[in-house]
Amino acid sequence: MTRIPCSVCPAGYTVTGGIFCVPANCVVAYDITSCGECYNNFDIASNCATCLSGYTLINNICVPFIVHCAVQYTFYCPVCLPNFDMTYYCVVCIQGYIQSGSSCVSSSIPNCVAYNGTSCSSCNPHFDIAQNCAFCLRGYDLSGTTCISCATHSGTSCCLNGYFMSGGVCTAVSLPNCAVYNGTSCSICNAHFDINTGCTLCLLGYVLAVNGTKCVQYFLI
Repeated sequence: MTRIPCSVCPAGYTVTGGIFCVPANCVVAYDITSCGECYNNFDIASNCATCLSGYTLINNICVPFIVHCAVQYTFYCPVCLPNFDMTYYCVVCIQGYIQSGSSCVSSSIPNCVAYNGTSCSSCNPHFDIAQNCAFCLRGYDLSGTTCISCATHSGTSCCLNGYFMSGGVCTAVSLPNCAVYNGTSCSICNAHFDINTGCTLCLLGYVLAVNGTKCVQYFLI
């Protein structure tokens, strides 16, 4: 430490005991150029001049840095970066935007909440990232814009083709060639069967194959 007159220290230092200059924000100083211990969350590697990683200096104290915050007041963020959602403390983007790096960009992929610049990296809850957020995960059914658990919802995609949800159980459809059954009637036939015939006949331009289980395209020779 250095003894100085008039108790005036150079920038970045503070006077202690009325006669010594020590690095600012230093708890234990060895001399004017070396600090042994900093105040809370100041970085000893910078001789207590800057905050540790993940912290920011506000009102001469190091406080946790709030990501995606445009204006931070100590522990509170009143203004997010553009298009981040204040309701969720600037953690996620507002509706219609997805995160790309540290920015929110307009989303062209429905149900995508995080974008890596070339594709979606995270979907809304229970959407399948393997299918680019276009479909719900197995065990969930699309209701409007939300994937709902099949345990509480009897949706059309809860069961495999040929089955329908009845009392929380996937039950075999008794109507031949029916892919989606709503509990009282067939709403979607197997490929190329005509829904207007109860899935018993093929659509125009198709004929029933020999085994009677599929419709194949008919060509005139």
